[in-house]
Amino acid sequence: MKLRLVFLCLLVPLLASAQTYTASTLASFPPNTGTNPVYPGDVTLDSDGNLYGTSSGGTASGTLFPNGTIFKVSRSGELTVLHDFDGTDGSDPRTGITRDAKGNLYGTTFSGGAFQYYGTIYRLAPDGTETVLYSFPNAFPKGTTPR
Repeated sequence: MKLRLVFLCLLVPLLASAQTYTASTLASFPPNTGTNPVYPGDVTLDSDGNLYGTSSGGTASGTLFPNGTIFKVSRSGELTVLHDFDGTDGSDPRTGITRDAKGNLYGTTFSGGAFQYYGTIYRLAPDGTETVLYSFPNAFPKGTTPR
């Protein structure tokens, strides 16, 4: 019995290391729709297989100074910009987003907001309505420039 257990313990890692993975591109960001997407670990997956994330640069509206976007990538690879930050509602999102059971997306921006340079916490509703929940004032102890 001990010999079988030892054999199994030696065999399982070999089988696991025999797996191969193939990387493929699900979506590409066309010019000006969102550059610098956040790290892959910072995307949110919904029950339909759609991915949600942010980009720290880029703009969907073609504004002179891109402030970043919130995007959705469908299972088929269709890229949709859900929100284009304008600076007053935040700028330069550097982290991913969280999705609640109602489909609202929550996240932070590194800069922008009511105090111009110190960032925001926001909510994006499924209908596209964006709400700034908090603007960081750069005043102790309320914080500044979240990441």
